[in-house]
Amino acid sequence: MKYLVLLVLGLLVGCESKTDSTPAPEPNNVSENNGDADLVALRQAVVENHAAYIHETLSEFETQSKELQSAVNAWQASGSTSDLESAIGEFHEAMDVWQRAEVLQVGPAGVMGAVAGGEDLRDQIYSWPLSNACRVDQELVRLGYESDFASQAVNVRGLDALEYLLFAQDTSNACPINSMINTDGQWAALSEDEIRERRRTYAKAATDLVVTSAEDLSARWAEGGSFRTQFTDPSSGQVYGSVREVLNGVSDAMFYVEKEVKDMKLAPPLGVVGCASETCPELIESKYGDRSLRNIRQNLVAFQWLFTGGEGSGFDDLLEAVGAEETRDELQNDIQMSIDLVDAIEGEFTPTLESEPAKLQAVYDQVRNVSTILKTDFVTLLDLDLPKRAEGDND
Repeated sequence: MKYLVLLVLGLLVGCESKTDSTPAPEPNNVSENNGDADLVALRQAVVENHAAYIHETLSEFETQSKELQSAVNAWQASGSTSDLESAIGEFHEAMDVWQRAEVLQVGPAGVMGAVAGGEDLRDQIYSWPLSNACRVDQELVRLGYESDFASQAVNVRGLDALEYLLFAQDTSNACPINSMINTDGQWAALSEDEIRERRRTYAKAATDLVVTSAEDLSARWAEGGSFRTQFTDPSSGQVYGSVREVLNGVSDAMFYVEKEVKDMKLAPPLGVVGCASETCPELIESKYGDRSLRNIRQNLVAFQWLFTGGEGSGFDDLLEAVGAEETRDELQNDIQMSIDLVDAIEGEFTPTLESEPAKLQAVYDQVRNVSTILKTDFVTLLDLDLPKRAEGDND
């Protein structure tokens, strides 16, 4: 379902293509069998560095999720405003880390059948764009969070469900008036105190599952972890057949900045696609916590790290090794400019969309520059493949 949504948006955005008459650069043969020992060693160093970063990020999220769990437990027990504010603060801290992890959908976090080693573990933690506040309210009515909660649909648990439970402003529900919980009086039968109490208990159950999934995902990437070993030493052939395939897996994950950030987090609210009016603020990612711009910044920061490798080896070093310094510098500059444009905006996405949409449009345009280089010069020069969801998109 999620990739049907992505495909439709991708096709719509593809209509708004820009033509580049510059011939595509010739690919460089960077196979580990090409006899260049230095390049082979560099590629392995990039893989090792990315493995360490992915585990560091997931380990940090595990820690933050447990801080969130403690705060939500306190709020569940007391129901006090101060404990709710503490839980909201911890939610923001945890979500900051998770939005970096969003760009790291390599291996178990990835979509089963579409990503090498994918096990859909990402959706167990955060299911956007499948988020559905009405479904959360339906589960609240039927107490679906009290038993066998882990088997329920991903969009009634996880960080996106938790956001709604923490930030809901009143005791109304998010369902249409013709929803059964409204037409048969189920919601009306609940007192305001009971709704609030159920939300707290629901939030605790959702947070507990997030922590369990965070522990599982982090363990896969720890030193000696079941997936990290296959990632850093693909010779077993269990998931990858070569170091090139490993790098291609990371490159595929980096396309989050095009398909999710550009095409879904920015384009629909800005009215570029999928919006019948000038702008569509109801299509933002973070409807209740109002942190959509904050999410985008974290996505870009993670993308930047994957490209540069931080203090270690990254794709920028591979581009330099194949003589593509110009492309390296252009992509570095465009990524940093995208972050700078986000940082220059005072306030969050929704008020900016209302008062200064041109600033968000500038972010969109700059991210589009990044994605254009990513799916042309970047993959061509490094002899990588486009992910299937990016093929045929001329934007």
